[in-house]
Amino acid sequence: MTNPPVELQRNMEAFLPQSYCAFDFAALPQQLQETFLRVPLVVEVWHRDSNSRDQLIGRASVQLSRLLSADRTRFLGSSGEECWRQTLQDWIPVIHTHHSPTEKVAELLFVATLEDLGLVKAKEIIVSVSSQ
Repeated sequence: MTNPPVELQRNMEAFLPQSYCAFDFAALPQQLQETFLRVPLVVEVWHRDSNSRDQLIGRASVQLSRLLSADRTRFLGSSGEECWRQTLQDWIPVIHTHHSPTEKVAELLFVATLEDLGLVKAKEIIVSVSSQ
C-alpha cells in the first residue's frame, strides 16, 4: 500500500510514493515461466476517505510473462558471479470494478525487473526424520 494516500484528479499524472514491491523466487526457469503465464500480478486502486469505508475503484493486471521476453543484460552479483536482468516498462489500464467490466478509470505505468541470480547453493541440507 502506498503511504500516504495520494489524491488523484481527472486527467492528471500522480506519483505513488513507497509503491516499490519486491518478490524473491526460488524456481526453475520452466516453473517461473508457467507461473508467470498463469498468474498475473494484480494491482488495486482504492478510494480512501476518513468519513467512510475504503472503496475499491479498479484493478490492473500485469502479465509478468511479458517480462520473460524482454532483453537480457548481464551484471555481476554480490559474489562476482555472472547474473542476468530483464526489465519491462509499460502502461496498463485500471479497469473499473463495479460498473462496466471494460471501463478504464486510469492508466498505471509500471516497471518490472527480473534478476536471475543463478542456482540456489545449498551448503548443507538437514533431513529430519521423525519417529512415529
